[in-house]
Amino acid sequence: MSGMQASAVSPNSRRRRELPEALRRLRERGVTVRAVLTAAGKCDRKKTAERVAEVARGVAAKIDLGVIVAPPVEEEGATE
Repeated sequence: MSGMQASAVSPNSRRRRELPEALRRLRERGVTVRAVLTAAGKCDRKKTAERVAEVARGVAAKIDLGVIVAPPVEEEGATE
């Protein structure tokens, strides 16, 4: 490799970044997801990531069906 080092990103470190990002997007929409815990009471990151994805799919399906809609946007200076 002519003196260059390859930098590999482990799947675990990528998952650590993706999980908080997915949770942040859900929280922005008012959706919360509890962590999935192991029998020892510790967070199971893999199963929690799967649960977040599952909840996100459910929210997307409800948006598609019109069950969840965005509140109307008020224009500046508009008075009723």
